[in-house]
Amino acid sequence: FLPAFAALSPSSQLPLSSFPSRFPLLLLLYSKSGDLEEELKNVTNNLKSLEAQSEKYSQKEDKYEEEIRLLTDKLKEAETRAEFAERSVAKLEKTIDDLEEKLAHAKEENLGMHQVLDQTLLELNNL
Repeated sequence: FLPAFAALSPSSQLPLSSFPSRFPLLLLLYSKSGDLEEELKNVTNNLKSLEAQSEKYSQKEDKYEEEIRLLTDKLKEAETRAEFAERSVAKLEKTIDDLEEKLAHAKEENLGMHQVLDQTLLELNNL
């Protein structure tokens, strides 16, 4: 602005006729400057608002990244426990199979002994 116009604002009470007629461009520029100042204020406010939103969303993003990290750790722990449980189940199933085989063998031996005892008892009775 020119020093003579520095104290004026678009809403000044000075009549436009008090300015020399050779300054229409200056008057136009001065009237536009108020519009530009208002637009600059709006852009500045919008920028501040966007910066605040950016910070808010950055904090949310950090929070979600931490939550993802925690959930990933929990998943790894759960997978490790599941693998251990699967190995334990396999060992227990083998133990069950071995015990069932021993039981079947013991039943066969028991049956064989019963047959021998029954045969021996018959022979003793026939004497």
